[in-house]
Amino acid sequence: MSDHHPKDDITERRNVAHSYVSDHHPIIFEEKPYKVVVARYNENVDWLRMFNRKSVIIYNKGRPLPEYPIEVIQLENKGLESATYLRYIIDNYDNLPDIVFFTQGRINDHVREMSRDYIFRRYIEIDKFSKSFYNGRINDGFTDNRLRVWNGELADAGMDVVQFFNEYVNTNKDEIDLYNNFKIYAAAIFSVSRDLIRSRPKEYYERLYNMDALKYQRPEVAHFFERSWFYIFNCHKA
Repeated sequence: MSDHHPKDDITERRNVAHSYVSDHHPIIFEEKPYKVVVARYNENVDWLRMFNRKSVIIYNKGRPLPEYPIEVIQLENKGLESATYLRYIIDNYDNLPDIVFFTQGRINDHVREMSRDYIFRRYIEIDKFSKSFYNGRINDGFTDNRLRVWNGELADAGMDVVQFFNEYVNTNKDEIDLYNNFKIYAAAIFSVSRDLIRSRPKEYYERLYNMDALKYQRPEVAHFFERSWFYIFNCHKA
């Protein structure tokens, strides 16, 4: 779910070797400009070689990646992937590509197949948003609408997930059923179009990014964001 992973230095070469692309013969998706936005802690990110290196940006909150052949921005380790995604949107709001693929540093434990064809079909060659969500309930796996522990204690959000959704996500008070067919991007791995990102003003994302509850290494509220990305970007209206 997060920028850090208990198996942070495991190299999954068995799973991704067939996806490597030679530096001399890169395979480039040319139909729509895209950007892969990676929230990394210390995960191995060799799998990113399947993409054009100019179309990838790594926000790194772990050990530095010296002389890495992909753009790397070093960040303070706060906010998990939620703060990372919001930071990218705020910094690039006026210069977004057609498609943005938001992902953790490690995904082979969350996606069915690590081939380039599968990843591109699922996350890059999309119209408005990836169909990688599942239908559930906003509070799946929570207790009393809270998630206080996840691989350790989490920083208190000061609200429950329904309160968060109603105050920060469903700002237009749309009729959204939180407990039936509620669409969730598991592990916060998904892609979305520029137009949907811009369906909200930049100030909206700044408000989310500046939440006090997000300014911790392990914030409970980041798990609320994970449940809400589909609706943050108004995918339900697309």
